[in-house]
Amino acid sequence: DLWLVQIGWDIDGSFIEQIRLCHDEKVFGTLWTNHTVYGPSINFRDTESGRPGFRIDNTYMKRFYKWTTSTNMNDYYSRNNQEDIAISLYGHNKVNGNPMIETHPSDTNYFAKGHLSPD
Repeated sequence: DLWLVQIGWDIDGSFIEQIRLCHDEKVFGTLWTNHTVYGPSINFRDTESGRPGFRIDNTYMKRFYKWTTSTNMNDYYSRNNQEDIAISLYGHNKVNGNPMIETHPSDTNYFAKGHLSPD
């Protein structure tokens, strides 16, 4: 039960998409997102250095991702695990000589959990 969800703005009769996501209704989880940041909006970006931890639900409930824990989700999304999965699927972690998944903390090519929009 996968749903394509488009979030955006209706301006003068035209829909301008800002976020597109794929939502799995069986586990109430978002599988992927794609978003557009328009130039003037960059001045309103989040400049805080800290990041909140990823949680599968609130402290008292387990409605989403019932098959795992927050700790396991953090492990699944670790850059090293993503690199290992790429290698197990494709036999390598390269596209045109460049890594698909980068593992250094300052690198940017990896799947980030829980992000619906950039900061």
